[in-house]
Amino acid sequence: MFAVNAKAPFLIAQRALELIPDGGRVINISSGLTHVANPSQTVYSVTKGGIEQLTLDCARHLASRGINVNTVIPDVTDNGHAIFKIPEVREQMSQLSAFKRLGEPDEVADAIVFLATDEARSITGAALDASGGSLLG
Repeated sequence: MFAVNAKAPFLIAQRALELIPDGGRVINISSGLTHVANPSQTVYSVTKGGIEQLTLDCARHLASRGINVNTVIPDVTDNGHAIFKIPEVREQMSQLSAFKRLGEPDEVADAIVFLATDEARSITGAALDASGGSLLG
């Protein structure tokens, strides 16, 4: 999990520094689990917390080149995993959202697209909460 969720994004960011043009965008994906306690997901949460810290550090480092670096925090999203085919699990996960439904991949994509636009040019080092209100408590 560390290799995929923490180390790989760090190495990709390191390599991409030479390839991203001035004024470019870097958009990472985190998790709402970095903002709540869930002992059964500790390792996953730690790896995604690392992404949020990487976002902050890269935002500071790349600001001089006009590169915006942000993170999107998606809702529990039906990503096609087999677990989402179990009705009881779907219902339980749906209850985490203020909207009482699972997020859809296109909703996460919309948040990512927004951060890639010129309208988001002054946003950097931010974590855009696209969690469907699941972090409201």
